[in-house]
Amino acid sequence: MKLKFDSANPGSISKNNEIFEWIKSFDEADLYISETSLEIIPKLEKPLKSNLEKIEEDFLSETYQGYFDEVNTFRIIRPGKESRYIMDLTGDIETLTIADMSMSGNGYAVHFDVVK
Repeated sequence: MKLKFDSANPGSISKNNEIFEWIKSFDEADLYISETSLEIIPKLEKPLKSNLEKIEEDFLSETYQGYFDEVNTFRIIRPGKESRYIMDLTGDIETLTIADMSMSGNGYAVHFDVVK
């Protein structure tokens, strides 16, 4: 699968600017994702490889926590299994969001379409 950049919100936390710009560079990157691991291999930038821990799930979406390193974490938000099944039936494109762990609403979020 590949990521296709859709949109981004930089948030207002300046310490995350470098990470935000790096994540935005994942347009056209190869994506390998399961319920326990994530690997994104962009063409020019360093790859992102992380174990994932599911932290929330409902019938519409799944949210995972991943790790840039021992200190810095991020969230992956993607459609839930039922939503992905419906998307396959209707021909809709799956989406994936990479966001910071801030729940205050002032953190970054980068949205991608997942192209098979």
